[in-house]
Amino acid sequence: YMPAFDTVMKRDWASLCNALVARKDVFDQYADWLFSVLFELEGRISFEHRDAQQIRVMGFLGERLLNVWVEHHRLRVKYYRLHRTDVPKNLSYYIHIAAEKAGLYKLFHMGRYYIEKQAEQQ
Repeated sequence: YMPAFDTVMKRDWASLCNALVARKDVFDQYADWLFSVLFELEGRISFEHRDAQQIRVMGFLGERLLNVWVEHHRLRVKYYRLHRTDVPKNLSYYIHIAAEKAGLYKLFHMGRYYIEKQAEQQ
């Protein structure tokens, strides 16, 4: 899985939210693989001294690993937009949608990624 992992980690995009629709056999294969990895990692990761966001590390890893598994198995993928229904739509929501439609969303995230990487190096 390392070549697939390397490919996914070099991308400036990913499928997030741990959302997958697939045939039962494909889903079962993915779930078997994912949970074998996560259960192994659970014993190696300390959950002490993590804040409420950081305690979700297994979910965040699962999001990335879905992309790795799909890349490794070279699956055909149809991407759909996910809409959150648990938060009210405010101005920032509509700015986000407009920026994405104008092609600025990807550029914004690439810039934020670059700024965060620069801060890490200092």
